[in-house]
Amino acid sequence: HISLGALGDSFYEYLLKAWLVTNNEDEQARMMFDEAMQPALEKMLRTSKSGLSYLVEIRWGRLYEEKMDHLACFAEPVGFALAR
Repeated sequence: HISLGALGDSFYEYLLKAWLVTNNEDEQARMMFDEAMQPALEKMLRTSKSGLSYLVEIRWGRLYEEKMDHLACFAEPVGFALAR
């Protein structure tokens, strides 16, 4: 089960926090975040017919659950933090 929600949000969140807390000096945390987040977004980011983006969950390596866990909401602030 692959998720950016309840089963996976902390890993990504704390890598980003480690980078931010060190005033963007912990390059290893940032590199680990980037390397982990990119494939996750490539496989999990979807766009609805109305143009809204959301993150799906993957089960058994191939079946997508077309739902976004409420804890995956950290992903949007992550984008804002990295864009600064």
